[in-house]
Amino acid sequence: MQLLRSDQPQLDIVDLDADFPGRQFDWHAIEPRLAQLHQQPVDGRHVVVDVGAGTQTLSEFSAFLRGAGALVIVVTAPPEQVVLRQPIPNRRVDEFITTEYATRQQLYGLAAVTVDVTGLGKEAAAQLVVDRVAAVLGSDGTDDGPAS
Repeated sequence: MQLLRSDQPQLDIVDLDADFPGRQFDWHAIEPRLAQLHQQPVDGRHVVVDVGAGTQTLSEFSAFLRGAGALVIVVTAPPEQVVLRQPIPNRRVDEFITTEYATRQQLYGLAAVTVDVTGLGKEAAAQLVVDRVAAVLGSDGTDDGPAS
């Protein structure tokens, strides 16, 4: 189920995990799609790409974002909350931090915007992200610059 949805006329949301189920670590498959989305003329519209957890760990992904000059928005919450959203039996928080947070430091460093979803459920968190994206891009679809 795609959580990020918007009725904002200037936002198109693409769920990369839905486009590449089970292939989130396959940069050779993902990169052409990201390049297409980035180069696609959208006539006053913005494409928001919801990137899966696996893709976020790829150094090629960070390099792509840097080279493309993409606006990076990072969604944060304490690891103790995040680990409960996608439960894996017997997963320890310290292992989760190492696997899920430490490997993304390069990506987090590219963030122009950070959205803190601490204490929110999945639906409320998704809505907050969409609202912040719309605010950053401006109500008329133009980029008003980064905010945090």
